Amino acid sequence: DYALIRGMPGTGKTLTVSFLIRALVHSGRTVLVTSYTHSAVDNLLMKLTDLRHRILRIGSARSVHPEMLDRIPESLLSSSHHSSQEKQQGNLSDLANLVSNARIVGATCLGAATSPLLQNQRFDVCIVDEAGQITLPICLGPLRKVNSSFVLIGDENQLPPLVRSEAARHGGLSIS
Repeated sequence: DYALIRGMPGTGKTLTVSFLIRALVHSGRTVLVTSYTHSAVDNLLMKLTDLRHRILRIGSARSVHPEMLDRIPESLLSSSHHSSQEKQQGNLSDLANLVSNARIVGATCLGAATSPLLQNQRFDVCIVDEAGQITLPICLGPLRKVNSSFVLIGDENQLPPLVRSEAARHGGLSIS
């Protein structure tokens, strides 16, 4: 049901996970790729250039890496419609098609939990990169979108969870 991939920086976690995602997609599975930061999500997705046509990246254009801008819904829709009237009529059905046809969807943990595009979407596998940096409540959002399996990747000694609340820190949420 789950796997943990642990390793120090530079040990090949991202490369290993990119091959795992390829294997999952080639076996017909859908994959939700998440992390706490946009840069970590994009870093992993950019390793999947051969699967680019199957990737949908959820996030605003100002937060997503320039190499992934062609995978956000706005750019995919703008390339398929020409007039603004056609866009308004086709947007809802086109968005639903984009999400349902994507084999790999990338989003931050918060984006995966709150995006209206993913509201009713389910995935076969959820990949959580930099899991040691994410608090349990934030990690639960994307894990609710998965049918059965998830993979946590990271090093609990590298980056501690980002906790701003002193009460939460004393309650143990700053421990990976």
